[in-house]
Amino acid sequence: MRLRSAWRSRELRESYVMVVNLKFKDYDEYVKKYPLWEGIGSPEIRAVGEVCTFFDDIGILLHRKLIDIGLIDDLFSFWIKSAWEKIKPLI
Repeated sequence: MRLRSAWRSRELRESYVMVVNLKFKDYDEYVKKYPLWEGIGSPEIRAVGEVCTFFDDIGILLHRKLIDIGLIDDLFSFWIKSAWEKIKPLI
């Protein structure tokens, strides 16, 4: 349930909202609109990284069978799917 608490943090939720509201059609357009700033990236790039890292961590827990997939489905399926649909062109 600590994952749920982390997900409900203001910073992560703001990053998620920023990610799903990004406007781009493909990778090339994304890197033109949201450039790197002195190696740290624009706020949008940082938001994508934060959201992807959170969901990647969940994937690692699932892969190692440390958490039940049904629980993740119940708690995060909407958020994971909507974030994936947005960043899929970047992957």
